[in-house]
Amino acid sequence: MLRISLIFILLLSQVGSYTQNKIPIVPIPIELMGVKQGLSQGYISSIMQDKEGFMWFASFSGLNKYDGYEVTTYQNNPKDIYSLPDNMVSGITEDEYENFWVATRNKGLFLFDKKNERFYSVQLSGLKGNYGITNISIHGRKLFINSNTNALLYHIDSLKLIDDITNVNKHMHVLFDYDVQQKKPNLKPDLSSGNQIIWQAKNQIWMQNPDTIIHYKANKNYKNWETKGYQFNSLGIEKNKHSNTIFEPHMFDTNIMFALTNNRLQTLDIGKTKVIKSNIIGTQYKQSVNNMSIASLRNGNLLIRIDHQIFHYNIHTNELIDWGKELTPKGISCSNSWTGIDGINWFGTAGFGAIKSDIRKQYFHAYFVPHNASLFHTLDSNQINRLPAEIFNSLDFDNITQDQQGRYWVFSNIGLFICYQPSNKTVKYFPIVVEHHFRSRLLNDKLDRLWMFLDKGSNKQFLHQINKKNGSFEKSFKIPVGPINNQLAFVRDLYSDDAQRVYLATGNGLYLLNPHATDSSKMWKIFQDHASPITSLSSKSLWCICPDPISPSKYLWLGSTSNGFERFEIATGKSVHYSEDDGLPNNVVYGILSDHANNLWLSTNKGLSCFNPSTKTFKNFTSEDGLSGDEFNHFEYMKLKNGELLFGGIGGYTIFNPEEVLQKQKQFPILFTSLSISNKVVDWKHSNGVLDAPISYAKKITLQPTQGMFTINFASLEYRSNQKKFYKYKLLGFENDWTEPTNKNEATFTNLSPGNYTLLVTGTNSDGVWNTKGISIEIIMLPSWYQTWWFKIGIALLCMVALYSLYRYRLSAQLKVFKVRNRIATDLHDEIGSTLSSIAMYSEAAQKIKSENEKINLVINKIHANTTEVLESMSDIVWAVNTKNDHLHHLLNRMRDFAVQLSEAKGFTLQMTDNKDLVDLNLDIDQRKNIYLIFKEAMNNAAKYSKCHHVQVSLRLEKQILILSIKDDGIGFDQAFLKNNGGGNGLFNMKKRALDINASLNIKTKEFEGTEIEIHLILN
Repeated sequence: MLRISLIFILLLSQVGSYTQNKIPIVPIPIELMGVKQGLSQGYISSIMQDKEGFMWFASFSGLNKYDGYEVTTYQNNPKDIYSLPDNMVSGITEDEYENFWVATRNKGLFLFDKKNERFYSVQLSGLKGNYGITNISIHGRKLFINSNTNALLYHIDSLKLIDDITNVNKHMHVLFDYDVQQKKPNLKPDLSSGNQIIWQAKNQIWMQNPDTIIHYKANKNYKNWETKGYQFNSLGIEKNKHSNTIFEPHMFDTNIMFALTNNRLQTLDIGKTKVIKSNIIGTQYKQSVNNMSIASLRNGNLLIRIDHQIFHYNIHTNELIDWGKELTPKGISCSNSWTGIDGINWFGTAGFGAIKSDIRKQYFHAYFVPHNASLFHTLDSNQINRLPAEIFNSLDFDNITQDQQGRYWVFSNIGLFICYQPSNKTVKYFPIVVEHHFRSRLLNDKLDRLWMFLDKGSNKQFLHQINKKNGSFEKSFKIPVGPINNQLAFVRDLYSDDAQRVYLATGNGLYLLNPHATDSSKMWKIFQDHASPITSLSSKSLWCICPDPISPSKYLWLGSTSNGFERFEIATGKSVHYSEDDGLPNNVVYGILSDHANNLWLSTNKGLSCFNPSTKTFKNFTSEDGLSGDEFNHFEYMKLKNGELLFGGIGGYTIFNPEEVLQKQKQFPILFTSLSISNKVVDWKHSNGVLDAPISYAKKITLQPTQGMFTINFASLEYRSNQKKFYKYKLLGFENDWTEPTNKNEATFTNLSPGNYTLLVTGTNSDGVWNTKGISIEIIMLPSWYQTWWFKIGIALLCMVALYSLYRYRLSAQLKVFKVRNRIATDLHDEIGSTLSSIAMYSEAAQKIKSENEKINLVINKIHANTTEVLESMSDIVWAVNTKNDHLHHLLNRMRDFAVQLSEAKGFTLQMTDNKDLVDLNLDIDQRKNIYLIFKEAMNNAAKYSKCHHVQVSLRLEKQILILSIKDDGIGFDQAFLKNNGGGNGLFNMKKRALDINASLNIKTKEFEGTEIEIHLILN
């Protein structure tokens, strides 16, 4: 109680301070980006975002480029004539043609070619020595330069960096020269004294002296400048020895000027020479304040610094806001600021780096106070009706509720119901007698009935309906539950439907109370996790109930203590469960509230989650987005009367407007940011042809065979949480499907085959909006020497030569064989054949001479027969050996000659058919010889033994199988004889010859039905 009282006193003191200042304090969340985050130095002289989306930070130790992940620093390199000549960068800006201007303190002005990373010196006419530049700015095609000795305005025509850099001066014409202007009589301000000079877009320049503002205004062609001075007192600004005044022209209205003194912001109408608005910034500044600055933001609003306090002034609403003490590092400069295209504000400091402030984080109003119900006293009246201090100290979230009439009901542990009516600020006390209890919970339902849950221990849990007139227990219902854990309230939340039934979220499931049931057994119904695992509750330990924003009579949403949340269908008891696997950041769901867009907001132990029931998607928020903390608490959630939502937790409480928070940003550009080979970042200038430009501008990557492991980094150029930006990519030529989205901003490849690939990348901003265009880069993987086309052609040629040589060798060998065969055939025919012919002739002649000796006649006859048979065999051998007979048509002719002679001699008819395509086939010597001899044996058998009248011979080709068939109509023979006796020597020889040439021999015969012999030879 003492702790809460002290907090209350602290809050009252803050309210008093607010009243005194009359300036609302709205702290803005900040992040510091300094040397630890990659900047080259903490002194930031200028900040800018270029047209591509990169953030640039000028420092006195080089120029820094930031992509949201890594910082690239450009500094002087004596070995590179195109490097940054001077590390003391005082100003940077970019014109509409994307010319990047860099000003330095010691070496002057330079144009920076980002695509080639080269700095080119620009010689400025009118600037002595080209040194001492303190600031530069560009509007349209005009460049304004401040230096320690002069201020100049240049018209830069249509200058583009692609032009010849040596002719830059041809495109730059001086429009205003401060040295020339100060030579005019009557007005001689001194620039070297540090007086402020400001260029207002178009044709106006302002110069501030200690007691005078000098206005320079040019005619249309900038040939003449009209000079006019305004004394402070003529503008209504009181000058005294304790005041200090600085000016800032209105960004959009040339007649309006803002003047800042040590405690006052005044809006001046220069044309009418009078003050039209005045704002007291703070009465605490009673002495002269020298450390002041004022600058216009990109939207025209003002940023004001007085000492270490920063104020924001809205020129449209005249609202002045104190941005709090967080944004007060020493050396912050209002003029050195930038608002990015993503709405993030960046501020430069003199030694602390850059300060990043995301205005979107202000949508979450974080209050870092204890997480009790003190907010009921401290919130603004448009959010909730405040409670008086007399009942403030006894509050907590579980013992206070507000009914539909706006009255607060509070249950005090000392035995009181307290009713507070904000409309007339009256308090009523209702003393009640409550037995000792462990836990209590006070709730007002949809039907404006007031309920109180009491846990008295020992199976004594009651739900009481309170009579709002006298605070008594109007109805009491004993909850049917066994022993429970008293560390937490058994009843955590309740909801009543249109039928006046009451649903209780408990530690033992969902309880349904029908208060009007006459049968006590039907008064309670309990839904737990015992039913079908598909439709039952996922957890019986529940934290909260939220009616469905579209169909409250059909569905309830239930949050559990450890198993996510679910949609409960009232009519059937079925549930649809959602958990971390579906995108919920944490399975502990303390509270669920719906917003006007029918989204559900869930508080967990890892931040807040917005669930869209129609799309079933989650958007999660953490302290990084501006929440008071990541760990929230039970009972601490409510919808405020202005539509804002409140969630409380360990770090305090957070209030926000869901509509503001869910505003989606546009898609942001994506660029490639770096290339690493074997984990070493590639410097494109020394990459030996890997890159032809910085990778953000490169069209292709060329890799050697030894560079097979490489990583490409990319970035979505929005400068919010990198954990909420997702990327996917695919490598065409390797894989045509996109990878799964991940927040990892790199793609790593290893061992790609030689070839050309195209890497496509796309990504989201922190709101999940995908970049629809994406980016791409060609990747050329060069082959090893043994994978090159010339090597493959060489190998192919070598193989061809080898094959040709082998062919020639085999051809030569075959020719030798052919010659040998032909010589053998000739020798057999000429030598042995002729001798055998002579023997045959003599034996035939001897037969004609009759001898009385029968033995001699028998021998002579035998000699003649054998000689004739050998001569015939010799003829077959000579025919087979002779290479002239290798074609199949020679075989056909010989077979036909033999068959015709035999048929004429034996008196049977012959039918011989063949396929015309057979003439193109070649058979080797063994195949021709054996086929012919098998054919000859078959024909002889038919002629000698079959007693046939007709023989049919066919030779055909079927699917690379040569088939020879000899069929007669003779007496045939029994198959059993063939099996038992093998058919004699003739058939045996036929089978052996077929086996020698890997052919199959089939004999089909039947007694008195003829015989058919088929030879099947598979051709290669």
